[in-house]
Amino acid sequence: ALAYRAFEARPAARRVAAAVDARMREAYWAVYERSDGAFVELAPPALGAAGDLGALIERWSPDAVTGNALHAFPELSEYAASWERLGELRAGAASIAALARDAWRAGRTLAPRDAAPLYVRDRVALTVDERRAARVAT
Repeated sequence: ALAYRAFEARPAARRVAAAVDARMREAYWAVYERSDGAFVELAPPALGAAGDLGALIERWSPDAVTGNALHAFPELSEYAASWERLGELRAGAASIAALARDAWRAGRTLAPRDAAPLYVRDRVALTVDERRAARVAT
């Protein structure tokens, strides 16, 4: 949905990377391409270390990058010369509905009982000991 918003905001963009702060110095990211009016997933949603995110995005050569990871990880700015920053965009219900409509029109549907979120990682927080170790290291 976030990449869809980027394609709406920049109609000339052919390839978009979405990167969202996942906390713990990590980001969820994915890459999509617009091809003949359809959106193709090039790199499926994945989890990456903040320090690796710039290189991961560069590897896919997007026209634009969107998501709050652009604000959460300022070090990404060193890579931004080759792509447009769209960190202010947010995904919303309208984007999700438009994607669902397009999938329905294309015959890509599933039973409601089969609809479930995609969890890219199960671990959602650092342990107390890991937080203490990080404070001591800085």
